[in-house]
Amino acid sequence: MKKDYETILADFLKWLDTLGYAATLVRNGKLSTRPFLKWLESKQIYNINQLTGRHITEYHACLETRPNKIYKGQTLGVAYRVWQSLARAEPIDVFPLLRPLAIGLCIMFFSSFTLGTMNGVLSPVVHGCSQMLETQTFDMQR
Repeated sequence: MKKDYETILADFLKWLDTLGYAATLVRNGKLSTRPFLKWLESKQIYNINQLTGRHITEYHACLETRPNKIYKGQTLGVAYRVWQSLARAEPIDVFPLLRPLAIGLCIMFFSSFTLGTMNGVLSPVVHGCSQMLETQTFDMQR
């Protein structure tokens, strides 16, 4: 990345920190701003003053069509975030990881949860209906 863009990125992150944003937001700002600046360089836009609304629209369209390189799935995304936190020797932020973990567990145990619950709830109904059918059939045969 060009020196001008590195300076802009560093100033942007310092500005976010000065405003009192959380460290994770500042880190994510760096992770999301750097690809945009690299994309600008690929379009031969080396000065931020050359940026127009059309460029923003093109970059947005580019983001919508590109595959996700970091998180190839929520389960791998959770593992990636945990590994990233361990590699940086920082505490693991658990709460953002709970939703993908809960969704993964629900998918894994869907059949046992669903079928087990339905069997538990509907089993007395099935037995009651079966008894009524046997009783009525027996009465008809008499």
